[in-house]
Amino acid sequence: MINVKNLDKYYFKGKSNQIHVISNTSLELPDRGLISFLGNSGSGKTTLLSVIGGLDKANGSIEYDDFKMNKYDMNKMDEYRSLHIGYVFQNFNLLLDETVYNNLKIALEIIGITDEEEIEKRIEFTLKAVGMFKFRKKKAFALSGGQQQRVAIARALLKKSKIIIADEPTGNLDSQNSIEIMNILKKISKTTLILLVTHDKHIADFYSDHIYEIKDGEVVNSYVPSNIGGLDKVTDNTIYLKDLKESNEEMSIGKLCIYSDTEEQVKLNLSIIIKNGTIYLNTDKPIKLVNEAKVSIINDHYKKLSAEEVDEFNYDTTWYNDEAKSSKNIFKRCLDAFTSALYRNINVSRKMKAFHFGLVLLGIMLSATVILFNNYNEVDTSKIDYNLNYNTIINDDPKYNTKEILTEAYENNVINGLMTTTEVYYRYTSQITFNCDINDMGDSNLLYCDNNQVQLYFGTYPNNDNKELLVTKAMADNWIEESFGYLNYDKIVGSKITLESDYLVDDFTIVGITIEDQGFLYTDQDTFLKYTFHKNTFYKGVKLRYHENEVDSNGNKIYKVVGGRDVNPEAYNEILVSAEKRPDLKGLQIGLYEDLGKTTIGGYEYRIVGVFEYPYEISGETYISTKIFYNTSGFKFASMPSSEYNIIEGRDIENKNEVIMPHNRNCKIGDKVSGKTVVGIYTGSTLAMSYSGLVNYNECVIESDSSDAIFIVNNQEEFEFLLSKYECQSYNLLESAKYLNKKYDNANSIFSIAYVVLFVVGIIFIYSTMRSKMIKDIYKIGVYRSLGSLKSRIYKRYFVDVFVLSLITTGIGYTITTIVYYLLHSTINIYISSIQLLFNIEYFIIFGVFIVIIMIIFGLLPIYLLLKKTPSEICAKYDI
Repeated sequence: MINVKNLDKYYFKGKSNQIHVISNTSLELPDRGLISFLGNSGSGKTTLLSVIGGLDKANGSIEYDDFKMNKYDMNKMDEYRSLHIGYVFQNFNLLLDETVYNNLKIALEIIGITDEEEIEKRIEFTLKAVGMFKFRKKKAFALSGGQQQRVAIARALLKKSKIIIADEPTGNLDSQNSIEIMNILKKISKTTLILLVTHDKHIADFYSDHIYEIKDGEVVNSYVPSNIGGLDKVTDNTIYLKDLKESNEEMSIGKLCIYSDTEEQVKLNLSIIIKNGTIYLNTDKPIKLVNEAKVSIINDHYKKLSAEEVDEFNYDTTWYNDEAKSSKNIFKRCLDAFTSALYRNINVSRKMKAFHFGLVLLGIMLSATVILFNNYNEVDTSKIDYNLNYNTIINDDPKYNTKEILTEAYENNVINGLMTTTEVYYRYTSQITFNCDINDMGDSNLLYCDNNQVQLYFGTYPNNDNKELLVTKAMADNWIEESFGYLNYDKIVGSKITLESDYLVDDFTIVGITIEDQGFLYTDQDTFLKYTFHKNTFYKGVKLRYHENEVDSNGNKIYKVVGGRDVNPEAYNEILVSAEKRPDLKGLQIGLYEDLGKTTIGGYEYRIVGVFEYPYEISGETYISTKIFYNTSGFKFASMPSSEYNIIEGRDIENKNEVIMPHNRNCKIGDKVSGKTVVGIYTGSTLAMSYSGLVNYNECVIESDSSDAIFIVNNQEEFEFLLSKYECQSYNLLESAKYLNKKYDNANSIFSIAYVVLFVVGIIFIYSTMRSKMIKDIYKIGVYRSLGSLKSRIYKRYFVDVFVLSLITTGIGYTITTIVYYLLHSTINIYISSIQLLFNIEYFIIFGVFIVIIMIIFGLLPIYLLLKKTPSEICAKYDI
């Protein structure tokens, strides 16, 4: 039973053209029977049945047995009507480009009947019932209006519906076919509720179990028809001979029978000509041949259709198997859906092909935007030295001094491990075979190895004074790859690598391989300090030492002349050269030669008079001279490994704000130098004696090179508070390198803008293209929704369509452009050194998937907006 309560619906409510199409209507409809709704056009009867059938919505409530709708819920209503309500539409709602068979097959698939044998049996049964079986292979657009209506009726009979709504089902049929269709509906009404919209009162009175008359949206009359007297079924194409006046004439050629529906005698000039077995008729009046006029000749009296004759009609649907599901697996169904979508997207009009070409161009542009976006957001980390355990400060505001920030952080124990990296040049060589060797050279940065901050992948940590080194796993893997697998970690560990910095050249033993670091090389702290400060000690690669300063606290000379003679204090331009540099002069007798050669330093000419040995390490070109040549480069303070100097008075550095001074600075213990207390006097190597004093390493970094300092954070909360106070930022070494790379790369800023613009344009284009495709398919969508197709089914269909479309258009453009870029970017980097183009396959895959997802979302957006409308609204809005 259907219980309709207080249905109320307006069109254009509140406007001047307001229409009250359903006016507070309540009905109680039985479980079965044929109920007719009579009324003039525009009376609201079709709208009322559309609401009852779930095609439209209105205020009020509807109860279908145990299913109740107080408020229109499209998803629940779709599910109910898909299973239990059939429709015969006034305008047919056939898919015109499909065959009759496929129109019915689609209707079965909508309700889940996908077994081919069941589909075949049902379609044959219903098409034969409406006399359309012989037309099953014809396209719907090739049928007449009456034939299309009979196909539409057959479609409604395919399922075991609880309710069939028939809107003017006989409006396009002749009398005889109308009777046949109504007989079918009447028979079905024995087990099903048939709701019939018609303007034919005779048909309604004869077939209906109950009639409602509708006027201006209201039920104005309700009654049970008598069905007495039968139905007049006279048609223009049937002639009942016994109802006509008959006259017979015997002629030589046979009997002539004349039937007429008039009392007047028909006068006819008729010539019958027989020639070669062919009969020719010639008359002065128009004639029609029976077979050409398509009329039926019945030798009987006309009889009205009686209720008993209708009851004799048989249309049995009890054999329908509603559980007839397809045996195809999910893979086969997906493949079928994909191939169907591919066919639909390939076989399109010329205009739609232009849209498809536009989507290919869009794919090319989107690939270009990913290239730009990738280069903007990513930095070539293979060329960045970093250790994720160390941080550095990014101070973009010059009003705050980085030294002040680091000093406060260090003094409050917020940070420690303060240091700077030292650039070195490394060279690794290894002979693999007779004609194959590895010769890897490049710049890197050197740090001392803190076992807590450097994670070891293979081998051991370096020891002090043994010239031991850690290399990165990336370097080791590269050497292994270049050796075609000959090398391995065991063979690399224990091999030699050479480091160079200014005039320092040392061979180191590789003792381990790091896992977390990229680019950094690690050694012991003493070696690191030596390389760090050595690079700042030379003036144009030369160091002149004033001979009067080369004495200890007792006035004894530190150096020893081992060839030639010592410099003459009265001479202006005499020098001693290191025996390490001139071993050929070692052992020469003093005074044997007046001089041993000449050399030019800083534009001055000097005479070499002897060679010397030094108890400390000498770096680079070092001379002892009679003329002081001041070095204006380098730091005011430095930090040195203890092997570089010797305390001759006081003690070594123990705390911050302490300094030890070289003996030639004329300082005393307890003096203050730049706010630091002198605690010791030292003599030492050329390197150590090059500075104004030696301090704690962290103090040295703060004092001298704070802009490049790296450190370890002890207290993250306090550190973040300090950063906010000074309005600066801190990143680990990798992120800081990326930040600075993007900050100073103006082209990348342009890339990001281009990405946003192209992406927005792409979204608009995708939406417009798919909306155009939707409008083209709007009739089909309306038909599917009207037949009871769930929104999810349409979403799935168009999801596959959009997915396939994105693959064969945007996907092709995107993929080809990406491949071309991949093949060319390395070559471009070689010839255009100012631009380093990156290619990250994961990046392109992620963005490719993202683009497909975005395309699907915005491609389905028009469908989503459309499917928010009721089926009736879709049909009305787009004139379906």
